[in-house]
Amino acid sequence: RAPGRGVGKEIDGGAGFYLHLEPGASIVAGGLWMPPRHSLNKVRDHLAGDYRAFTRIVAAPEFRRRFGGLTDDEPGVKLKRMPRGFSEDHPAADWLRFNSFTVSREYTDAQMLGPNLLDRAMQDYRRMLPLCRWLNVALGYPPARRR
Repeated sequence: RAPGRGVGKEIDGGAGFYLHLEPGASIVAGGLWMPPRHSLNKVRDHLAGDYRAFTRIVAAPEFRRRFGGLTDDEPGVKLKRMPRGFSEDHPAADWLRFNSFTVSREYTDAQMLGPNLLDRAMQDYRRMLPLCRWLNVALGYPPARRR
């Protein structure tokens, strides 16, 4: 699937959640997908200084079991080399190469049409919430309790 024209350019916002319903290809997802350069730079700068907290979130056993890790199988989502301004041996080198910070889980057609869809999706979104909160703090959005 090709991204829309505005992705990575003029469409901007915080991390959030997504539900895609398509026969044979349904998913629940969350995070920050292909942000514009200024937002991506904010996330990378924050990541360079707070990589331990980020790593605790995305490397947590339950998180990895459920989502496998950050989505990196789409073209352009992960750089082959380090972005400018970051050294190859930075402790967060693997994360700094990402252009997009999302996770997802595939749902079967039966799961999407079943009576437990809402509960199942909400459980997955709860598991994604620490990642979305971390990303939104990196972007400068205050935590919800302060809004």
